Amino acid sequence: MKHTIIALSILSTVALGGCFDIELQVPIVTQVATVEGNQALFMAKATLHGEVLGPARVEDGLGFGDQAIGQVYLEEFTLQVTDHARDGVADIDDLVFVESMVIHVRSLDQSSGLKEVAIAWFYADESEDSTPGRLVFEVDHELDLKDYVDGGFELFSKSVSRVPSDDVSLEGVALFTAIPE
Repeated sequence: MKHTIIALSILSTVALGGCFDIELQVPIVTQVATVEGNQALFMAKATLHGEVLGPARVEDGLGFGDQAIGQVYLEEFTLQVTDHARDGVADIDDLVFVESMVIHVRSLDQSSGLKEVAIAWFYADESEDSTPGRLVFEVDHELDLKDYVDGGFELFSKSVSRVPSDDVSLEGVALFTAIPE
């Protein structure tokens, strides 16, 4: 399995002048990762354990700068197929090889005392909203991530998957909501 180094990129620029008094949603997308497929291992139902997505760092406070943010929550997390590993129109990639994946957050500030916490999870046998090309994760809507955002944070995954029959490229999409003080 080869990974493209995962880094977060903010999809939309949040331009804030003065104070704001509404909730802001910030979509963030990981860079594309490719999972190498192997027809023989797929037929043998070989499994992969570890990270399908590599660690992703957010060091800039989600782009809010000096704005007074009171709370930050993860609203949703999805995993979706990209076109990067498709080999022609006959190559139809999907995510059915992912059996389970948990997304964790950890602080980049080692002196913060913040623990690694699971913030989103997907289990194929329990999923209702997912499709073969897009997996919808359950998220902890009650966990305030402000302390992680203030000091910078890293998202990382732990997963159990089957080896796909051919290469599959994918990316994670996180939607954060920031609430002003």
